[in-house]
Amino acid sequence: MASNEDTELNRALAASMEATFESTVDAYEELPPKERARVPGHPVAVRGRSWIAAFIGHIFEAFLALPEVRRFVQSMRFEDATADMDQAAGLQTTQKILAYLDGGNEAYITVDEILGEEALRGPATQDPGSRTVELLRFICEAFSAYEFIAGLSTGETKNNLFGFTHGLVNQPDETHPGTDLSVHHRHDSLDLVTALEREFTGPFPWKVLHVLPHVFAFHVVHDQDGFPAPAEKKSFRYPPVFYADRYIFDNAWKTKELATKAVQNAEAAEALKARRKALTELNGRDTRKDLRASLHYLSEVAPRDGTADRKTELENAKAKLSKILAKVENDIDTIDSQIAGLQKETSTLFDTPDMQQYRYDLRVVFFHDGLYTRTHVWSYVKDDGGKWWKFQDASVTEVDETTVLNDSAGLHMGAGPYMLFYGRASDEAASVPPAEWPADIARYVEAKNFAFESELKEGGEGVGEPMDLS
Repeated sequence: MASNEDTELNRALAASMEATFESTVDAYEELPPKERARVPGHPVAVRGRSWIAAFIGHIFEAFLALPEVRRFVQSMRFEDATADMDQAAGLQTTQKILAYLDGGNEAYITVDEILGEEALRGPATQDPGSRTVELLRFICEAFSAYEFIAGLSTGETKNNLFGFTHGLVNQPDETHPGTDLSVHHRHDSLDLVTALEREFTGPFPWKVLHVLPHVFAFHVVHDQDGFPAPAEKKSFRYPPVFYADRYIFDNAWKTKELATKAVQNAEAAEALKARRKALTELNGRDTRKDLRASLHYLSEVAPRDGTADRKTELENAKAKLSKILAKVENDIDTIDSQIAGLQKETSTLFDTPDMQQYRYDLRVVFFHDGLYTRTHVWSYVKDDGGKWWKFQDASVTEVDETTVLNDSAGLHMGAGPYMLFYGRASDEAASVPPAEWPADIARYVEAKNFAFESELKEGGEGVGEPMDLS
């Protein structure tokens, strides 16, 4: 019988074979006005006519869902020096897209016309993670340029939203800036924390973070060479909450001490497992099963010749075997308890208030199922009210957090989650009232909404006009 893994692999391969024909099935279709109306309470989706536009568009859904990014984009004003920036047009485009996602009356916007052909060039099988990282870095450079130029006039300085610095623990003055972190999905790093441990807590001198960002962007790299065989692949896991304390310079030595303790616990647990195996196995046989079989033989099967000596002999043998079996089972219970204790201690080593000062909450996950057509990428986005939404082309559906954390799509195709966005948790940030969009941007959204409402009233069944950013 085929295993579940084999069945899923066969399905994935069959889907891959059909991908050549899928372009016709996956063709972009503009919906009539009534079907384009935004459902009350639902967010606005970003669509793309092409494969590259489809996955690039998700980054704007992410920006809107990250309060720090959204407020920064809202706060941008292009006047005087900032109006002459090389990146001004691109930043204004980003501002208009987010403003419409925030207050638009249509269920989706299409980004092909907005971004232009130059932004959407690339091979048909381009890795969405690498391209998304390129775009993120480009936008972050524009954000930094705006902050710098705006700061010259106001005298204020700010940290880049996604910007962090990292370096070796013994060289605190030699740090390197970053925008995103790559984490590797292999058979020995199946979750975010383990992947980060491998990145930061290696042999001395290990790497640490010196400046933390408002938003962590993790690029999940699915290493095909990291798994012994396709059937042994397991999904990459990511927690709803992650603490950055163990990776920062201030906690470097304490982190190393706790990490050393975790290694010692793991080694002690392995030694106990070896001892347990020695108690339960002998020459490939189950020791306890053999002892129980011997007791059954002595109690029920062994011939009795009716003499008192024979009866005493059998009873003595049963007593000795029973004592041995009881000791073995008691030792196994003790070993299991010790292993569980070590595992619990290891799992809670960092669960102390002083190591949980820098909390980050999962806000966005980008997914790819391995096929290179338009509807085979989607995003999970958490709104300010705590609801999770799945964006897949024009479809926007509410999902629960369990679905977000356990989506195994793309596993056997070398795909899966390819970008994770964690936002800094802050009670103060949650209490800050929503910012207002610039007046010209607000008027633009009002005009777009008025035009769409007019189209609905006319009862037209035609398609809408492309989003005009002029």
